[in-house]
Amino acid sequence: MSIFNKIYILFILLFININNSAYAIEDKLIVVTRLYPPYIYPEGDDVKGISAELVKYVFNKMNQKYQIIIQPWNRSHGEIESGKADIIFTVNRSPERDKIMTYNNEPLVHQNMSFYKKKTNDAIFNGDYKNLKNKTIGYVRAAYYGDTFMKGIKDNNIVTEESWDYEKCILKLQSDRYDVIVGSEKVVEYLMKNLNIDRKEYVKLQPKVETITSFLGFSKKKDYTKIKAKFDEILLKIKNSGEYEKIVKRSVNLE
Repeated sequence: MSIFNKIYILFILLFININNSAYAIEDKLIVVTRLYPPYIYPEGDDVKGISAELVKYVFNKMNQKYQIIIQPWNRSHGEIESGKADIIFTVNRSPERDKIMTYNNEPLVHQNMSFYKKKTNDAIFNGDYKNLKNKTIGYVRAAYYGDTFMKGIKDNNIVTEESWDYEKCILKLQSDRYDVIVGSEKVVEYLMKNLNIDRKEYVKLQPKVETITSFLGFSKKKDYTKIKAKFDEILLKIKNSGEYEKIVKRSVNLE
């Protein structure tokens, strides 16, 4: 083989390698989210939690490269709108979000929203929001608790106060600044455990407020049709096989 041919072959191999490397970088999905334990939280250099583990499991099964970034929620929304980020999780569908993102079809998680109070508080809830009219309800700013909650609060002129996060909300309930708080069951109970709060002193009111269905949101700046379809296919498969529940149980311990 001539020197010219050897050089030519080396050039072709180098060209292919460069293009493959560039493709891999472009092909890596930028996935943004927020701090939301036990669904999403950092642990060392990794991102853990129920939702995070499900997303990672499915992408790994797809052989899909990705990077998960925890950051403020407003920034994540802005990067989805601009196309700087590819995917955001977990999100519920809303008219406002519909303007900047599309969604996969298979729900990633279902969250039960419920009211919590101290056992010593006389608040009553049986599904009728009128019973809470003279109580102060604490909630987390920018969180979504469902249309039923919003309507019940508005129609009955119930006093509500916002906190920046669930931890502050729970601590205000503990100090009697709130009569009742509303929140995702797993989030409230996980944080009570981490804050060393005796959950026996608290009551989860029945019935639940609402079940919120959450999805992955995809930027409208690119076409993710194939990725969404494959993600849904694998997600549904692990739900049917029982692997989904195993991942959830491995990801959180509320005992």
